[in-house]
Amino acid sequence: MTDEPSGAVARAVLGAALGDAGLASYIRDFFADRLAREQTVVDRAVERGELPPESDTMLLMDLLAGAVSLRAVFRRMPPDEGFARRTVAAVLDGVRVSP
Repeated sequence: MTDEPSGAVARAVLGAALGDAGLASYIRDFFADRLAREQTVVDRAVERGELPPESDTMLLMDLLAGAVSLRAVFRRMPPDEGFARRTVAAVLDGVRVSP
């Protein structure tokens, strides 16, 4: 999303989806599939007791994916090397089970 020309194309497609229901549906399905596959990691953390059983795993995934999207799409900044680690830590600090 931050490299050109692919970033410009991706941003244009996302923008076009605002006015095109078919394209919006395709994008929604694409990301729903990706996030569902990645969400199993968070679900397993709940099963292992690393997160509370009442954790809203979809919300956690939205927060994590949203941070990356915001950085890449709106700020047009590539996430630096520690971005993923810092983002996960920031999101989980409020819901992590105390040792």
